[in-house]
Amino acid sequence: MNPLFQCEVCHYSRPVPQDYVGQKVRCPQCAAVILIQANGESGATPESGPSASADRKPCPFCAEMILLDARKCRFCGEVIDRELAIAKERERIRVFERRKQIMHNWLPGARGALVCGVVGLLLAPCLGAILSPAGILMAVQALKEHKQSPHLEGKGLAWGGLATGLLGLLALIVFWVLWAPFMKQQS
Repeated sequence: MNPLFQCEVCHYSRPVPQDYVGQKVRCPQCAAVILIQANGESGATPESGPSASADRKPCPFCAEMILLDARKCRFCGEVIDRELAIAKERERIRVFERRKQIMHNWLPGARGALVCGVVGLLLAPCLGAILSPAGILMAVQALKEHKQSPHLEGKGLAWGGLATGLLGLLALIVFWVLWAPFMKQQS
């Protein structure tokens, strides 16, 4: 009769070949390290050292001694309790799906148009020549996209990007028209 691999952490069980007797095997479901014993049962790796006691067990991930009812290892931070791990993963997926939904509801480039327009307006003498036209182009593209997909949000941001981009270009032109003669007089 083949020995039985039975994980104490997630209760996964499966018969294993006789060759695995006496070896430590990693559980394919929860990654706990289990020692296969000859009598057909398996168990967590044996405790060792003076810290071993009846109310402690080794962490399946880092082998440090933790409490029997621990849900998370205090040494490596891994979640041991399966229900807690599933709940954390579901919450992570929920957050990811929410971010994805928010990204799909906004006009692409609307926020970037506003940022480029504002920064181009504020830094008209030095970066305005690059950022203001970029903001204008991004805003025009976002407004074209809004005509095709009117359900997307961000039309106001696109208009703001267009306005600040145009103001940035105007500020750049005024700066050079007023500053250039002043610089010629200085030299």
